[in-house]
Amino acid sequence: MDYTAAHKIALEKFQQASLKEIEEYSRYPIHGDQVLVEFIGQKLAIKYPTGEFYNQNNPEEDIPLGTQVLILHYLVNRSSAMELDELISYKELPG
Repeated sequence: MDYTAAHKIALEKFQQASLKEIEEYSRYPIHGDQVLVEFIGQKLAIKYPTGEFYNQNNPEEDIPLGTQVLILHYLVNRSSAMELDELISYKELPG
């Protein structure tokens, strides 16, 4: 599947957001010019504002474009993160 167009849109939104907004809405920590994300057992760093992805566990590994799109969209979601302290299904997610 070709995620090039979706990646371009997600990257533009990522670049339009400030690091402070990204940290506030995603609750992921910021370290310098990088957003630090744990995703399916991998520790990833996303460089701001370029959107370059690095796998901190395995720097040689490329992050699939579909995964990048998913994470970038999550990072710039404008709704505040909700902490319910309970598990919900995917279809119960708002939006």
